[in-house]
Amino acid sequence: MSAAIRLSQRTYILKSNPPHDLPIATLIVDPLTSRVLASTWDTRVSSGHPLNHSVITAINLLALSPYQRNSRKAYYASGYDFYTTHEPCLMCCMAMVHSRARRCVFWKEMRYTGGKGLGWKNELNHRYMCFQWVGVESIGKDVVEDIAWDICA
Repeated sequence: MSAAIRLSQRTYILKSNPPHDLPIATLIVDPLTSRVLASTWDTRVSSGHPLNHSVITAINLLALSPYQRNSRKAYYASGYDFYTTHEPCLMCCMAMVHSRARRCVFWKEMRYTGGKGLGWKNELNHRYMCFQWVGVESIGKDVVEDIAWDICA
């Protein structure tokens, strides 16, 4: 999780002047090897595209990854874990359902726009576990933690 938090903070280092990308980052990890298969941050501001949430961008990167499975039976993220700094929105949660994520761990809850409960819906043909991280390790100082309450993370 600390790697996702550090990645989210680099969005401010990469660009010296506003507008900055949102400090939301996602890593997709293979739990069998602990290898990070895709890592990215939210690029809605810099790309000017409203669908470039970090989870969606990470799934797109996973599809291009050289470590991606080549089996027709496996979905993009089948059995993989998502680590993201902010609770995913409903769109991102459905993307994780469709790509067959195994688990999602997020750092900050998004009370009004988060969709953590979607992964457990009985009506869906795939479900994934979703947890809020409560780690105690140090993440450094001057960390930008909060974003606007109405942003879809």
